[in-house]
Amino acid sequence: MNSVIFALSITASINPILTYLAFFQQKEWRFDRIKVGMYEQGILRTSVSVARCTIVLLCLIFIIFSTALTATILALIALNILNILQIIQTKQRLPTWTQKTKLLTLVVLVISSAYIYIALYTAPFLAVLTPLVQICFVAVALILLTPLDIYLKQKIFTKAKQNRNRLQNTTIIAITGSVGKTTCKHMLAQLLQNKNIAYTPAFVNSELGVCNWFNSFMQTCNTEPDVLIVEMGAYKQGEIALLCTIFQPNISIITYIGTQHIALFGSKEQLLEAKTEIVKQLPSTAHAIFPAEHSFSHQIAERTKAITHAVALEKSSTTSLQTTFSINNTEYVINIAGIHNALNCALAIEAALLCSVSTAELQSIVPTLTLPESTFIVTNIGTKTIVDDSHNSSPESTKAIIEWAKNCSASQKILCMSGIIEQGSNQEAAHATIAKDASTVFEYIVCSDAKIREMLSPHFSGAIVNKLENCPSIAPDCLVVCEGRVPVKRIQQYLESTL
Repeated sequence: MNSVIFALSITASINPILTYLAFFQQKEWRFDRIKVGMYEQGILRTSVSVARCTIVLLCLIFIIFSTALTATILALIALNILNILQIIQTKQRLPTWTQKTKLLTLVVLVISSAYIYIALYTAPFLAVLTPLVQICFVAVALILLTPLDIYLKQKIFTKAKQNRNRLQNTTIIAITGSVGKTTCKHMLAQLLQNKNIAYTPAFVNSELGVCNWFNSFMQTCNTEPDVLIVEMGAYKQGEIALLCTIFQPNISIITYIGTQHIALFGSKEQLLEAKTEIVKQLPSTAHAIFPAEHSFSHQIAERTKAITHAVALEKSSTTSLQTTFSINNTEYVINIAGIHNALNCALAIEAALLCSVSTAELQSIVPTLTLPESTFIVTNIGTKTIVDDSHNSSPESTKAIIEWAKNCSASQKILCMSGIIEQGSNQEAAHATIAKDASTVFEYIVCSDAKIREMLSPHFSGAIVNKLENCPSIAPDCLVVCEGRVPVKRIQQYLESTL
């Protein structure tokens, strides 16, 4: 009978283990992000769930009227049935199966087995608690593997430093910012298309991700690139400084400093310190590029000894599909909407000029520029329009897309959003501002997160629903804006079905 309880306890724990591994991985195995995410996203509530707690409670009550052994087995069978239902309903989160995830899974299963073994020989009914305490087991497994993790990371960083030293004639361009860094990198790579260039893949910007990619690139690189573009992200001070120590950029770009991930930094001042690490280490012969009209521009300039390039749009105008702007007395036209995208382009143009690309060449390339996947992509579905901005999820990106939507001519506008994460004590205020701004533009807000809907509701004049299908009406020429992690493909399919 013990073997039956053991097997049922392990299988009942599979779903919570997968849920926590997926969540921890999404937060890059960082306890600071995990802590904030646990509170903001309610992951503990989701995985433990009322149903699981109810089953365990009923088990404890049933022990009074029956044997502990019978109650334990019945409860474990019920927990397994709950797991099966969750899988059938496709609600189970799954991690990406990297070597680290596989090793963590093995360690978690060993810890779980040890716990169940002890329970079987002390108080068998405690085995029922195994699925509920998996967050502790995953956290312990992560802690146990930390020394190995640190050792392997240092090897990767050292290898990246050695590989960087092999590049004697390559111009290194580093890009960071709260928003816009991926777009700026993507545009710059296109502007330098006539050169031999290399750049970090889409949305790869963590210290480990960048160094892993770079080491792999250098293994297959036969010719030294003219330009290497490195996108650098950060969740705490020191991370961009580490990447700059490794890559030693000649040109650094700061796209914008806002409030993204501010809960992890603690304050705007600490966030500023972290982002400006990209210009602090630049030598006097290097170049620092940043927006001239940014509120922190003078502070960025004060933190570097490099040659500074404060970029300003001399004039700009945008329609639903095109933006015209001027810098350095030269006019450019991008077939992309949004003044914020014009600024990203202007920063990229300034860097391209430093890489000896002529103004005439830039003027011919700029109209052909495209955006990264899931970044302000406008698609027509019959007479309806959908905007996929699902990669972005920040107060600044949401404000930008609301401003853009304001100038669109659709008779009905719908905002689908997931909510802004890692805002800390500013979370409610950030969503209140979004709701107020959206009230003047959008008829409906679609948000699946009940907690976010509660924050938006007092400040939004229209209806807030949990699914697009629940909107009271959808106009034939509606504009649907998808901001943050929302199911864009499912929304597209639904709009297609309403044609």
